[in-house]
Amino acid sequence: MRRCVCVDFADLKQNGLQSTPPHKPGFFARLLRLPVKENAIIEITNLLAEKTIRSVSLTQDAEIL
Repeated sequence: MRRCVCVDFADLKQNGLQSTPPHKPGFFARLLRLPVKENAIIEITNLLAEKTIRSVSLTQDAEIL
């Protein structure tokens, strides 16, 4: 079970989101060059944390996915 992490509200950006670093792939994922699926969601969240929702285009989302 995951515990709630305390959020520093000073770090929250425009949309109430906080940027987080992507997960590092494990040994076999690096060896087989497999992408970490969770990183796509993290990258979209980071994009939304940096920009307003209306300024994000579908092409930016498609590049991440």
